[in-house]
Amino acid sequence: MALQLSAVMIAGPLRARAERCLSRLLAQTLLDQMEVVVVDLSPGGAPLAGVDHPAVRYFPQSDLIAIYDADQRPEPSSLGTLALESWVHQLVNQAGRDRLGWNPPSMGGNCLYRGRALEQVGGFPAGSFGEDTEVSLALVAGGWQSRFVRGAVAGSALAESLRHYWQQRARWNWGLWKAGRHATGLESWMVVLGYADRLLILAAALLVAAGEMNVLWPALYLSAPCLASVVALWRAGIRRRIPGYLFSPVLLFTVDVAVTLASTLAVVFRRRPKWGGKA
Repeated sequence: MALQLSAVMIAGPLRARAERCLSRLLAQTLLDQMEVVVVDLSPGGAPLAGVDHPAVRYFPQSDLIAIYDADQRPEPSSLGTLALESWVHQLVNQAGRDRLGWNPPSMGGNCLYRGRALEQVGGFPAGSFGEDTEVSLALVAGGWQSRFVRGAVAGSALAESLRHYWQQRARWNWGLWKAGRHATGLESWMVVLGYADRLLILAAALLVAAGEMNVLWPALYLSAPCLASVVALWRAGIRRRIPGYLFSPVLLFTVDVAVTLASTLAVVFRRRPKWGGKA
């Protein structure tokens, strides 16, 4: 059986470089056993020279670019109304930001970008653990706005072990801190400091243990996310299972605080987290 090879090339605004790369790909000795897939992310203008070659599959820039993670399962109607992700964050936090006229940040996949907007901010940063947040903040800084659309639904696989959960949270927290370079105001910094409240809760717990703070203060603070969880579960249509869902975060709360502390220290000491497992 003959070997079949696919070469994928992403073309941007540097047209001369992209055309040189394409010409070298079309000069390969295995060309009769391969296809060259060209995804053109530079809106407008003429197609690249060479894309009419029979070995080339050319995908020109669209006005809108939809992004999906490989572990997502888009609902049939999701592309009709597209936006973002999961229960508490989506149905309460993101919906609230949108209602206030703020800019809800994108969350990985199941989101839609204007091609011109992505080109303006230089696209997605390479090697980032928070490329979605970085792009969102860069777009806001560049004068663009984002919106949350509740009707665009896509399921997503979850971390299936404590180790995978830890690794996922460590990457997300690292990504948020690094996205701070694009923060331009209070709204942006509220996104960047998304997990920092865990550190405040830890500090409050230590003060309560030392007798320096009344336990009612952290209890009052924690009542807000508890209420948000109830609202999100209600809106998600799983009202009968609310008690069970509310019990499970209690078990992971200590882990959540610990991984936030550990990953924040990793940022301080520049110890980059590693990929691993599902998340």
